[in-house]
Amino acid sequence: VLDYTGKTVLVVTSNGIARFAPHCLATFPIWRQHHRPKLATGAIAIFEHDGTSWDCTQWDIKPNCKPAA
Repeated sequence: VLDYTGKTVLVVTSNGIARFAPHCLATFPIWRQHHRPKLATGAIAIFEHDGTSWDCTQWDIKPNCKPAA
């Protein structure tokens, strides 16, 4: 068993899999009322775990990236 306690983990995945991540939220029925389950292309989501449960603090956020000049 891997222990990531106190660590930040970056997960890179496709939207096909990412859309199932919110199902781990205890508050999923409420979350679903305010969000669509699909992430836009290039968008990110942030999940936090408090040692007991998961929370989605950001969903479908487009990073403000500008191309190099």
